[in-house]
Amino acid sequence: MKPSIPLCVRYSIDDKDRIFQVNDDWLRFAAENDGGKVTPPSILGKSLWSCIEDPTLSELYQKLVEAARLGKRVRFNYRCDAPEFRRLFEMEVVGREHRTVDFISTLLDEEKRARVPLLDCYQPRSQEFVRVCSWCQRIAVGGEWLPVEAGVEALGIMQKSTLPAVSHGICNDCLVKVRKELAALVNAA
Repeated sequence: MKPSIPLCVRYSIDDKDRIFQVNDDWLRFAAENDGGKVTPPSILGKSLWSCIEDPTLSELYQKLVEAARLGKRVRFNYRCDAPEFRRLFEMEVVGREHRTVDFISTLLDEEKRARVPLLDCYQPRSQEFVRVCSWCQRIAVGGEWLPVEAGVEALGIMQKSTLPAVSHGICNDCLVKVRKELAALVNAA
């Protein structure tokens, strides 16, 4: 389903990779999605790399930033789900003058679904962790990655008194795809 309100979330990093600017859609999206932790007072001046905990994700984003600073066109789709919505965004990473970089995420699709409490940031959490792919939103279950609803069921998460914390990473399928796309960018004339 096409989103009813156009959304283009944008943030920028400086030459030292610190977040120095967010747009009005960033503020609106944060307010509508319980994003109090990413409002300007808590995010501006912060290193982008301190916001990405997973080392593989951090490495990928560093390569995306490097490609953008070299003038390469960096564009990819990713999921950014909420407890009651599946969302598909397209991100464009654009190098600007003085080595600044813009990250522009445009909402392409939004679909209502049954509520998934695991994705609610206000739910009490245990010391356990569940890994969620930052690109496709699948959950790591044993040696495979399942859609979030199937992963929640397979892990019996809703039968637990306290939900596990969510840790973001990248599944093998998305990692291979992104690395392939990065290689094509670097090798493009």
